[in-house]
Amino acid sequence: MAKNHGYLIPHVGEIYCRAPACTNSFQTQFLNTNNLKKHIRKAHVDKFDLLEKEGGGRPTAKEEDDVIVFYKAVLEAYDARQEDGVGKPEIPCRRDGKINQSAVKKYVREQGYSVPCDACKEADKAKDCCREANLDVCDHFELFEPYEDEEEAESNEVF
Repeated sequence: MAKNHGYLIPHVGEIYCRAPACTNSFQTQFLNTNNLKKHIRKAHVDKFDLLEKEGGGRPTAKEEDDVIVFYKAVLEAYDARQEDGVGKPEIPCRRDGKINQSAVKKYVREQGYSVPCDACKEADKAKDCCREANLDVCDHFELFEPYEDEEEAESNEVF
C-alpha cells in the first residue's frame, strides 16, 4: 500500500501493481514479486519509491508474518463484501413468464448438482424435476430466489 512518505511496498507473493491510475493495474500479472518491484521502479519513479532494502531474494520471517496478516485482512474484507453482495439468482423464465426448465437444469448441473434431485426421486416425480408443477417438492429451487409468477406478483402489488 502507498505509505505517507511515498513508498509503495509490495508484499511477498504480490503480482499485481496497486499504484493508483497504473495502466497495468489488475491487467498485467507479473511473474513474481521481483518483476513487480522492477515495474514500480521504472513506471512509478516520479510518484513512489521502494524501501532501500527492497531487493531480491528470500523474504525474512518477519516479512512473511506481516504478509500473512495482510492477506488475512484482505480475505476478511472480501468475505464481508460477499455477505452484503449478490444473493441467489432469479429463476430463469421464458417469455411467457413460466419457468424455463432447461435453463434451470443447466444452472443446477453447472453448480455441481445432479438432476433429478433426491426429493423428486422420493416423491416419484423424477421426470418432473425442475418443472414449475414440482415447485413445492424440488430441492433445486432452493438455489434460486423465491419464485412468483406474473399473475401472483400482480395480485400482490399495492396501488
